[in-house]
Amino acid sequence: MMIQQSDLKKKEILITSVNDVGPFAFSVKTANHSIMADEPKDIGGSDSGMNPFDLLAASLGTCTAMTLQFYAKRKNLELGQFQVKISIIHTPIQGTNENSHIFTCDIIFEEAKTPELIQKFKEIAEKCPVHKAISHNKISILTNVI
Repeated sequence: MMIQQSDLKKKEILITSVNDVGPFAFSVKTANHSIMADEPKDIGGSDSGMNPFDLLAASLGTCTAMTLQFYAKRKNLELGQFQVKISIIHTPIQGTNENSHIFTCDIIFEEAKTPELIQKFKEIAEKCPVHKAISHNKISILTNVI
C-alpha cells in the first residue's frame, strides 16, 4: 500500500512519481509541504520542478540564510535585505565516471557591512547544519527496498 502525505511524521519526506507530468517528475512532500522535482527538458524531463542538485543547493542556501538570521536575532543585529546565491560546478574526475562538485555560496547584502561583520557572517554561514553535513562528510545513507 502506498504511503499518503497524511501518514508522514516529522523529518520524513515522501517522493512519489507523477507519471502524467513526465518520466522524471516527482512530488516531494513532508507532512505539511509539497514541491515538485524534475529534470530539464534537454535531458528528457518536463522541467516541472528543480532537479536534485538544485534541491541540494536550495537546502544549502536556505540553511545558510536561516543560520545568519538566527545569529542576527540572537545578537540583536539588523541584517536588512539579503540574498544567498548558490552556484554549482560539476567537474569530471579523471579516470572515473564520477564528478566532483563545488558549491559556491555568495551572500549579498543590500546595505554595506563592515569588514569585521563580513568576516563574522562568513564564519556563521559556514556553521549552517547543511553546510557542515555536506562538507564534513557527516552523511550516511541506508537504502531499503520494500
